Amino acid sequence: MAVVNVSFNGFDLQNDTYLTRNIQHRHLAEKVLNSRPSLREGKRRILDTWYTEKIVELSGWIISDSEANLRTAIDNLKEALRPKEKNLDIDYGSGTIRYVATCQSLEIPEEHWHTTQVPFTIRFSAEPWGIDPTTDSNSWTGITATSYSNSINIQGSHSPYPVIEITSNKTISMGVKFQNDTTGDWIQTSETQSFSTNSVLEIDTKNQTFKLDGTEIDFDGVFPNFEPGTNNFTVTISGTSPDYDLKIKYNPTYL
Repeated sequence: MAVVNVSFNGFDLQNDTYLTRNIQHRHLAEKVLNSRPSLREGKRRILDTWYTEKIVELSGWIISDSEANLRTAIDNLKEALRPKEKNLDIDYGSGTIRYVATCQSLEIPEEHWHTTQVPFTIRFSAEPWGIDPTTDSNSWTGITATSYSNSINIQGSHSPYPVIEITSNKTISMGVKFQNDTTGDWIQTSETQSFSTNSVLEIDTKNQTFKLDGTEIDFDGVFPNFEPGTNNFTVTISGTSPDYDLKIKYNPTYL
């Protein structure tokens, strides 16, 4: 594998001291199969599947100019690997893929001649998927229809967790329903809400919060799931003469 930039929680793992030569992360994460045997058919049926974790492995060399400095470099690495659930950033293609990871092990197989340099292998336990740190944002402005339908093309190979923002361009009392027509998931305000000019209804599918101007409000339905590819959606307003802007932003997610 070509030399690429890699860091954990901002700690550089690709420089003159820490030379990472091999990065194993392109494989599929471990997949759990929930199955049930079918005695009549003599085979099993897969009831459900889900991903558990991805093991990301880095290996290379720690290089220094003296035995004392090598010890310091090793200690610095151990200290940097202590935090849990931090960003593991790896250059990938024309961008970066980010895993939320925790160091599982650090191996330094020493030989007698390793006085100023030693090999290392780091294993990270990461979430099953990585994200592109650059947010993809899609906007539609000046919507005045009480029922508005459109579509969004979701990049990546796994479902992301978008944030949906509906910004009112006027003072109005209205109810709002957002439905992903592709997946069938929908969510709506439990009752009519008072919007001022520039009021924002935020639907955060990752943190599962439903807020109007920063305050959580009651809702019905479920936080919509989005699939890679084209997702058709509809926004329905229960109110007179709405005028609002819609934004859907997300980080492309990759298995």
